[in-house]
Amino acid sequence: MKAFEHKPSRLNEFYCSENCFHQAGREERKCVTCARVFTTKKASRNIRCSRKCQFVDQSNGTIKLHLNGRTGYRSDLGSVHYFKSALEADFARLMEFWHIPFEYESKTFETAKGAYTPDFYLPEAKLYVELKGVENDGKSYSKMMRKNLSSHSELGVDIIVLTQKELIQFFKNATLWHTIPNLEQRNYKKTAHLVKKHENQAASTNHTATANSID
Repeated sequence: MKAFEHKPSRLNEFYCSENCFHQAGREERKCVTCARVFTTKKASRNIRCSRKCQFVDQSNGTIKLHLNGRTGYRSDLGSVHYFKSALEADFARLMEFWHIPFEYESKTFETAKGAYTPDFYLPEAKLYVELKGVENDGKSYSKMMRKNLSSHSELGVDIIVLTQKELIQFFKNATLWHTIPNLEQRNYKKTAHLVKKHENQAASTNHTATANSID
């Protein structure tokens, strides 16, 4: 601590400089991604040192992606569907990779808890798929939906629920994580250019999409 000349100001009432004033409310933390020590505000919730580390964890599934964080058309998927999340877009890429026909939000059911629209329908398998971007009990959720649908005489309807973590693990177990092009959860930052808010915008940039590139 050094002596300083007092001037009538709230800032220098207790601090010799603006730098000391700002440093007083900061602390050192260890980044949970790269283990680097960084400085941040004490009131901050930051546990990562940079946006780069945030993107790394978004890509590997450590950070749960917000449901509406990636709404828009995908230029590498033909710009047909307006997906509500990166999770939905990546599932569509899986179906495209396997040449499996799918319908997106094609039917709405009236359930005991109101209207319900599954994310995907696979007509060849007669299967509905619901994707959850947060950690939920998939089995309980699926059981609840089956019960609601069967109570409305929707015979032959089957629904499976996949969480973000389960889908990423499936990609890795099936050795598809580095095979399917443009997986947004594999590289959240580098796939941002594929997301378009307007259909005509997506169509105009379709020829520049790196649909055949592997990150």
